[in-house]
Amino acid sequence: MDPSELPLRDIHLPDPVAWWPPAPGWWVLAAILLLCAIMAIRQWRRRRTVAYRFKEELAQLRADYARDRDTDRLIQHGSMLLRRACLSAFPRDQVAGLSGVGWAGFVAKLLGQDGAASEFGQLLYEAPYRPGTAVDANEYLDLLARVASRLDTRLESD
Repeated sequence: MDPSELPLRDIHLPDPVAWWPPAPGWWVLAAILLLCAIMAIRQWRRRRTVAYRFKEELAQLRADYARDRDTDRLIQHGSMLLRRACLSAFPRDQVAGLSGVGWAGFVAKLLGQDGAASEFGQLLYEAPYRPGTAVDANEYLDLLARVASRLDTRLESD
């Protein structure tokens, strides 16, 4: 048989590989990167919240108290911390002018308590200005932590 008569075709190359759609591995990688980006953004935003910063400073306040056992300093710094957090989380006209019983009532309302008549309310407007006030430091710190959790709730609902 003559080779020129054989039914052979010329050598041909396969079609070029298309760039779209990507292989499944690229889709998985893209999904993982997107998920990581979303988690990083959420973490960054969470760290910027007033409640998160309040909790960080409260942890520092606890550590300082555990080291010093200075109740007067604890109450003064706790009061300042609470005031700064509320000024940052709420409109200034709602918080800035409050003092005494009004301030205690505002914080008690934030905590869902009876108001300025509560023990914590009296502690808020009397103790920072009366050195030597007898206070259960752990209870005071726990109440400040409750305020931080209420700030979380308030900020998420906005």
